[in-house]
Amino acid sequence: MVPVASLGPNLKTIGGELVFSAGILQLTSGQDAIRQAAECRLRTFRNEWFLDGSIGVPWFERIFGKKVAEAPVRAVLREELLAIPGVTEVPTLDLTFDPAARSLAITFVLQTAAGEVAGSVSA
Repeated sequence: MVPVASLGPNLKTIGGELVFSAGILQLTSGQDAIRQAAECRLRTFRNEWFLDGSIGVPWFERIFGKKVAEAPVRAVLREELLAIPGVTEVPTLDLTFDPAARSLAITFVLQTAAGEVAGSVSA
C-alpha cells in the first residue's frame, strides 16, 4: 500500500492519520515535507504507485534475498534519498538488520539548503 503522503501534496499526518483543522486538510512544508518524503519513499516499493513507477525503493529487484551485503543496500537507499527534491547530501545512513525478525531499521540524516533533517523507518 502506498503511504497517503506520497499521493500528491505533502499531507500533514499524525500517526499515519490525516490532520484537519476547522475542516481543512493541513499540508506540511519545509523540512517536515522533506522528512515525510524520505520516509514515504523508503516505505514504498518501486512500481507500487500507478502514477509514477519510478518512486520507491527497488526492494524486490535489488535488496530482498539471502545473504545480501550491506554496501549495495546502503547505496540503493542513499540513491533513493538523494532523488528527493531539496536533498543535497546524506551524511548519515544507519542500517540495523535483524535476521531473526527479518526486519531492517533505517535511520537517516539528510542535508538540505535549510539545514539537516532526521528521520527513521522500519521495514
